[in-house]
Amino acid sequence: MTTLRSLLGLNDQAEQQRLTSDLAETVRSGGGFVPWTAEATGMLTDLLDQPVGNLAFKAWRAHQDVLDAKKRTSAVPGQRETVRLLEHTIRSVQEPVVEATVDGKRQPVLNLEVEVLLQIVGATVVVESGHVLGVRHGPVSGSATLNVGGVPLAHRELPIIDVDEGTTTVVPGRATPGPV
Repeated sequence: MTTLRSLLGLNDQAEQQRLTSDLAETVRSGGGFVPWTAEATGMLTDLLDQPVGNLAFKAWRAHQDVLDAKKRTSAVPGQRETVRLLEHTIRSVQEPVVEATVDGKRQPVLNLEVEVLLQIVGATVVVESGHVLGVRHGPVSGSATLNVGGVPLAHRELPIIDVDEGTTTVVPGRATPGPV
């Protein structure tokens, strides 16, 4: 499974330390000194450990054709529909604020922007009785950029991305656990 960390190419410990150091320097040079804390590093780690596939599944669940199928099938128990999504791009922009507790008060340390683009060669979403039962998708490629104040700190493109191994199993009559 591809995480934001691996998509950005930050799996290597040295790369992670370089990023943390760059971010701490950005904080120090931004006017006023707010220390880069272990708490801020933890927040950054949580951000980078997000599975990229969650973004795709969230977008597929919110697609208007899927919402329409959920509405239609919720009226008839056991009714199943298959929604086919052709080649498409999912764009996600997140703007997290890394905060730290300084002198007992929460203060913003850093405003980040993370942009993820996923190109999908098609997906099939199975809906039954108003619930998404499963998703199967074709190859996924994409890119991610981590910016601070409009300045890219990390960017990477990958020709193949593993978004939960390409298949969520459809179980007749039951919603599938997990991100689907």
